[in-house]
Amino acid sequence: MGSLLGPPFTMENQTESLKNGVQIFPAMLDAIKNAQKSITFKTFIYWSGDVGTKFSKALSERAKAGVHVLVILDAVGSDDLNKDLLDEMRINGVKVFRYRPVLASIH
Repeated sequence: MGSLLGPPFTMENQTESLKNGVQIFPAMLDAIKNAQKSITFKTFIYWSGDVGTKFSKALSERAKAGVHVLVILDAVGSDDLNKDLLDEMRINGVKVFRYRPVLASIH
C-alpha cells in the first residue's frame, strides 16, 4: 500500500481500514481536531449539510489555533457546497483552493 500512497510504511506507521461514513467521518474529524502543526485536506466531493458543516467548523477551529490548514476541493465535486462555509473557513485562516473549474464556455 505504501508504494500506492507515497510514504513507505515502517514499524512506526499504523493503518486501519474504515468503512463508510459512519466509521470514516468521525476518525477524520478526530484527526483534524487533534492536529498540532498542519492539515492538508483534499477531497473530490464536499457537500453542504451536517457533515460538511462539521468539517468546516473543525478546520476553521484548527486554523484559528495556529495550525496551517490547506483545503483542496474539486470544483465540480464541491459545487453544492454552501458559499458561507467556504467564506467561514477563509475568514478563519484556512487556505481554500478549488481545482478543475468548469469553463463557462469554450471558444
